[in-house]
Amino acid sequence: MKVLVLSNVPGGVDDVVSLLEGQHSVTAKEAAAAPQELAETAAAQLASGAYAMVVVVAKDPVAVSIVLNKKDGVIAAVCNSAEEAQLARRNGANAVVVKEMERSQLDEVLSLAISGSGVFKRIGDIARQQPKAQERLSIRPVPDQKAQKAFAQDRAKRQEREQEAQMPQKPRSGVVGKLKDYLGIV
Repeated sequence: MKVLVLSNVPGGVDDVVSLLEGQHSVTAKEAAAAPQELAETAAAQLASGAYAMVVVVAKDPVAVSIVLNKKDGVIAAVCNSAEEAQLARRNGANAVVVKEMERSQLDEVLSLAISGSGVFKRIGDIARQQPKAQERLSIRPVPDQKAQKAFAQDRAKRQEREQEAQMPQKPRSGVVGKLKDYLGIV
């Protein structure tokens, strides 16, 4: 799996790259960037299909995750523990945001979040559901003659009422009629 590692923490990519290098094709970029810039880079790389997963080591992981989740095609999760990494994998996250942590904890989080990532499981689920959805869309009930006739009559009545409402009313005669017109009483 091709993994992109981004970071705005000095030296933040070193541990992640060393942990992932043996199992995955890893590209690392480190920049002193704002969360918005990290998110735009990650979203562009995921959308292009160049990478299957993005790992972001951030000073403020929650802010980066929020900005990432606003991008189309990105499902980001903040993973600071093994439980959060399992949830991210189960929910099909394609971007994992972590903060600086001990190497052993980072190894556990990344192995759970990336290996057997839910992205591919979700794509398979969507592909299996797509023919069923197309079948449901292609089957349309054919209305019977009676229903079509009733619908046409209803439409004609509605059009008549609309035309009558648009026609100007003649003023009424007499005091009571003029009072009704003035008050808008039908």
